[in-house]
Amino acid sequence: MSADPLHFPNPESEQQPPPVKEVDAPTLPGVMQVNSLATTVIAVVAVGAALYYAQLVCVILLISVLLAFVLEPLVRLLMKIRVPRTWAALIAVLLFVFGVYMVLHGQLSPGGGFQGGVILATVPLHLFLSGGYRVFRPLTPEALIEVAEAAGAGAYVVVGLGGMLAGIAFLQNVLPLGETGSLVSGGTIMVINVAVGLEVSAGFVLLLSAFLRQLLRLRRSGHAA
Repeated sequence: MSADPLHFPNPESEQQPPPVKEVDAPTLPGVMQVNSLATTVIAVVAVGAALYYAQLVCVILLISVLLAFVLEPLVRLLMKIRVPRTWAALIAVLLFVFGVYMVLHGQLSPGGGFQGGVILATVPLHLFLSGGYRVFRPLTPEALIEVAEAAGAGAYVVVGLGGMLAGIAFLQNVLPLGETGSLVSGGTIMVINVAVGLEVSAGFVLLLSAFLRQLLRLRRSGHAA
């Protein structure tokens, strides 16, 4: 029998591939629900751990936010009261001396660079409250304050690297401890306090300067009382 060139093979006579077994796969909504639940659990655990280990910092931050609402009316009142320049200068000098004392005596009594730096930053704030922005601006040149902040942070790093260059741990003491109870005792603690005090005070002054500039902008545009 001659082959018919127009003859097509019968599909039923050829060997068919075995059927593919269907496997039930999880639906997309179910996978998304599982991923969302896992993400929520991880986020809750992370936030809980952060709050547990930083609870003191969170409490201080909460108190600071609450005090901001209490201090705002007080600051407005102080800005309206005209303090005599003699009294304002005297209070500024006392604040400066007290801040320097806190920075230099951190190794001997409660205090240190951060506390003393915050007190030093209140000196420009006091000058603003007593004399206004025209008194505050010339006494706080932004370029000089930025240099002071960078110098404080750089000095802190240099003191820390000094320990590593001496073959010990970062920030470990490399200076003589001195006599107990004297101002120069404590090794590098006093140097670290000075660096921290400079950086903190300059940083707060920069923040204050930025806030005051924004306040002036709002007042000039008529958006602030």
